[in-house]
Amino acid sequence: MPEKKSILVVEDDVDASAAIEASLLDSTRFDFTVAVASGPSEYLKKGFHERRFDLVVVDLELVKGRFPVCGLRVILDRTIRFPGDPIIVFSEYDSDSNIIKSIQFGASDFICKRKCDPADLGTRIEQIFLDQMADLKRKEEVEELMARNYAKWEDKYPGEFIVLVGKRVVAHGTNRLEALVRYNDKMDTHPNWPDFPDVIEIPGEESA
Repeated sequence: MPEKKSILVVEDDVDASAAIEASLLDSTRFDFTVAVASGPSEYLKKGFHERRFDLVVVDLELVKGRFPVCGLRVILDRTIRFPGDPIIVFSEYDSDSNIIKSIQFGASDFICKRKCDPADLGTRIEQIFLDQMADLKRKEEVEELMARNYAKWEDKYPGEFIVLVGKRVVAHGTNRLEALVRYNDKMDTHPNWPDFPDVIEIPGEESA
């Protein structure tokens, strides 16, 4: 059974929002439910500001003839209420200034209407969720591997540190200095790890 996903489209162009909705409803991989608002006023009137969605699509120009920043209000509202939720800006106005403002206000992506037809946006959104599912599956597989081998690796590599993917970075050592030295020695080969371990484990001491 296709996974259910909720999408909010804030777009004043009726044809564009209809094309986006139709492309989403054509998906065979996901069961999309689509809510549509023509602008900030309708967004508030329909109570969408109080609802969480799996993904939000926002146009910047929601009042024809005015400077295209109206959509930023919606982006900011979503970012404050539901931080971290994906927001796609779908706009004709792809100037550097608008792209930067959108990202600063909390958008996760910016797609230009001149480069992506509204009817094709559903495919782009579908791929976003497929990538998320693949990333989650890989993360779960690595965590399962770490959990299964943690004790064995801890015995085999005393004083080394173990990375628990998606949870924490643990540094092991006979004392705090040794743990940090060993951690720093490994940093060059693991540039994505934090500059300082999340947890330092010393035999006989509580984790710090």
